[in-house]
Amino acid sequence: MSAASNFFNAALQPMRPVPARIVVLLGMNDGDYPSAPRAAGFDLTAEHPRRGDRVRRDEERYAFLEALLAAREKLYISYTGRSVRDNSPLPPSPLVSELMEAVRRGFEDGQGGDPLARLVIEHPLQAFSPRYFDGSDARLYSYQEAYASASRALGRETPPRPFVSAPLTVAADPQAAEISLERLQRFLGNPARHFLRERLGINLAYQEEAVPDTEPFVLDGLASWRLAHTTFARRLAGIDATEALRLARAEGLLPHGAMGEVEYAALSEKLEPLVEAVRAHGSLRSEAVVVDLGDCKLVGTVSGLDGELRVEWRTGPLRAVHRLETWVRHLACNAALGPRPTRLYALDGKRLYAPVEDAVEQLRALVGLLRAGEMEPLPFFPRTSGAYAEKAYTGEGDPRYAARRQWEANEYGFGESQDAWFALAFRGRDPLNEAAFEQLAIDIYFPLLEAES
Repeated sequence: MSAASNFFNAALQPMRPVPARIVVLLGMNDGDYPSAPRAAGFDLTAEHPRRGDRVRRDEERYAFLEALLAAREKLYISYTGRSVRDNSPLPPSPLVSELMEAVRRGFEDGQGGDPLARLVIEHPLQAFSPRYFDGSDARLYSYQEAYASASRALGRETPPRPFVSAPLTVAADPQAAEISLERLQRFLGNPARHFLRERLGINLAYQEEAVPDTEPFVLDGLASWRLAHTTFARRLAGIDATEALRLARAEGLLPHGAMGEVEYAALSEKLEPLVEAVRAHGSLRSEAVVVDLGDCKLVGTVSGLDGELRVEWRTGPLRAVHRLETWVRHLACNAALGPRPTRLYALDGKRLYAPVEDAVEQLRALVGLLRAGEMEPLPFFPRTSGAYAEKAYTGEGDPRYAARRQWEANEYGFGESQDAWFALAFRGRDPLNEAAFEQLAIDIYFPLLEAES
């Protein structure tokens, strides 16, 4: 109790009410008040209650009523009304809820509205919210000059300017006589990265992961892929499973001890069908290819040749970018060596790409997109554009909804819009609302979907 300010601070307990002009109750959250019964393990009265025993919840309800009666002019009750996790509404203490319901039933605001609208104030999440300074609600105000300055700055905030407002005026290398297959594959895998890195010389630095200070008992995604890739190559070369396990343990690719053996056994169980499927094709060969596109040549190497069939494999799940890479190599093989199918094996299934008669024309179109993508970032995104194209191709479902689900992040996974290259290149824009997004998805994916089964 301060004599100068007549301010009294105390816990809310029965038999302590002091009549006051203003009574303030803080922390009236659901689950906090009335408090949940917490009996000690050695308290036998909780196991065998009798009439007249102390009931703390009833006492706290009585203390709340006393506090209401002690207020002479004003009563202020505060509680946390929003979740710190997702900002969802949270209920107040049951005592406050009962009081609010009593007000709603017993009073009216004179205009037929909810009387609680005048009594309940929901404060903004941030202390620098303009609502504290714009005078729109007289109940919300602040005397903090720093917050007022931040609020004014917030009012002056402008949306981010687009990173690229117009295409570049100078072509990358219009006289280039050769374009590699790898360059075309990298472009389709991430056109924004290709534009920023190859034309503007921008390299986005990725934060290196710190060396863990605890011993790993399970493998993360990258370590699991490295183990699968190495093990598959050894098994395909004829090294038996026992020797491959010994080599993987010696190279530090596995967790120590029994956990490493469990990881390896689970991986081997998934890899063996893939190893047997590729082995069935016998000895595979590679061949250099050159495709004459008129104004330039596409050069590279295609591997996995088995007579009139071409074979590829992935030692992991099949992603959109993998399908695009396989498609480019399939077109190059068909254009240079004649129409033939390509079979693609992966841990989660297999795909067959039919022979393509117009492979040269399709490659010429993709190279044209590559050159356009070196003048400005093209709104093509492997996952998002693939989702749009598949729905548009089959006519089942809403293509734009499917694309938006892949583009935007949610609580279940990573959205393609979070890719650092896409985020920078399309800053200040929504590329999914641009007509070029739909056209590029159709132009690139429809021929792939037509040949894929």
